[in-house]
Amino acid sequence: MGNMHLNDKLQARFERQLQDHMPTAILKRGWHYYKEGRVISVKTPVEDTLTGIVKGSERYAVVMDADQHRYSSCSCPYGGACKHMAAVFFQYCRELEGASDNSVEGIYFHLLGLFPASEATEKSEKAPEAAAAEAGDGQPGREATCDLWRQWMESAYGEWWKRCRHSIHLLGPLLTSLKSETKDWQPPMKRLHWMLCDWFVLDQAERALTTVDSYSRYYHEVSFARTAEPWMLHMQGLLDELQPDVMGERELEWMEAIAGLLFDRALRHERQMMDWEELYMAVNEKLHVREQWYDQQMNKLQSGLDNLHPEHNEHFLHSALANLFFLHGDDRAAREQFSRNPFQKIQKWVYPLVARRMDDGRWEEASSWMDYVHEQVAASRNPRMIGPFVALCRKADERKPELPEWREYMLELLPYSYQELSEHWMKRRNYREWAELQLLVGTRTEEISRAELRQLAETAPEVLLPLYHQSVESAIASRNRQGYRTAVKGMKQLEGLYGMLGQQQRWERYRTGILTKYQRLRAFQEELWKEKLDR
Repeated sequence: MGNMHLNDKLQARFERQLQDHMPTAILKRGWHYYKEGRVISVKTPVEDTLTGIVKGSERYAVVMDADQHRYSSCSCPYGGACKHMAAVFFQYCRELEGASDNSVEGIYFHLLGLFPASEATEKSEKAPEAAAAEAGDGQPGREATCDLWRQWMESAYGEWWKRCRHSIHLLGPLLTSLKSETKDWQPPMKRLHWMLCDWFVLDQAERALTTVDSYSRYYHEVSFARTAEPWMLHMQGLLDELQPDVMGERELEWMEAIAGLLFDRALRHERQMMDWEELYMAVNEKLHVREQWYDQQMNKLQSGLDNLHPEHNEHFLHSALANLFFLHGDDRAAREQFSRNPFQKIQKWVYPLVARRMDDGRWEEASSWMDYVHEQVAASRNPRMIGPFVALCRKADERKPELPEWREYMLELLPYSYQELSEHWMKRRNYREWAELQLLVGTRTEEISRAELRQLAETAPEVLLPLYHQSVESAIASRNRQGYRTAVKGMKQLEGLYGMLGQQQRWERYRTGILTKYQRLRAFQEELWKEKLDR
């Protein structure tokens, strides 16, 4: 087979097909197939198309289309992007002009978001030297400010994001390398330096996303965010470890600088992958106990609103102000700030605050918050808003059941709140209310789980009677044989329930009434006869 040619753009398109549609485990199996020499042949019959034969338990024919995955196929029974496709791609790369096993291994590791150990060693040795050369004066020392350290990182590694064409895994080793620079520092300053490192790497990931074309942005945004999640969590963990009451002047200066970086990122109106708002608010959550910090951030946020730029995120400014008001106990001012935003944009901040007031036992404030949220939810009737609100209603009804408004809210939001309300009343053992809800929405007994029916039959059989009555009538109204059979099964259940309650006479009156009412339905009468309910 002669040497083949594959330009960089076409290779990138094939790689993207594998990244977008092939799980990592399948990719690894394809690599092993390639290494075992199972690929019998590889061809490029037409432009942008790759074909091959792979020996597995049988011989399988592979077709790969660089642009349209739906046109890619394999004759194996897997039914998707399979290991045979991956093996054919690796073999194709191996047979390119000038290709080697090492270069194919590099492609494999790149698809995994990693790089070979030899390359990792080379990068770890060369990167610090190159960084120091670019930085000019080398790394800042222990006494350097946060801003000097940030400038050094930008100078040494500011272009690192350009290496993250399809994956940001390369930022992981960079983060480890940056943190190692201060491994012998005292814990308080080491913690702050590591927070700066986390911010820098998250910022690099955000920049890397700008290189992705709009067609595949969503996939890469999800992939990048999943990879960056541990770095976000680590930064939040470091924030939780802060001790604001004993922080010295230098620590506060570092913290102000980090908060400023987070603020600047959160203030941008552009679509963002990282939740910079959450990180900034987490900083205020920790440090608001210091009056100077609180006043400083309040002035900063208010100044942002007074000098609002079209590219600034006004929703963030109002939400951050509201959060600070809440932290200082001014709930009314917090709600006023939140009300200046569309509720769907700020609900993720509001719900946790309402839950906190409930946990604190401050029910007067909790009720005011619930009134505010209910007004927003009732006006929009958006299911995405209703679900979290009803969850709060359930929480409130469990903690403060003597207040009727929680149930009133849930009933008012029917049918959207049906599932939550039904589960709530069953859990609370409010069986009568639960049964009335089922009657209200027309639930049939066959739609109720057997576990719930068994539980009710054992603890509150009387609430099942009207449900079965309704189900029987509904089944008969279908006017078909299957409906009649369902109705008769319901009547058998009723016979047992009436017997359990010692109300045989009521059962006889009910049975006689059904027989008389539907005596002209011959098929129904036949089903009654089969179950011996006609006499």
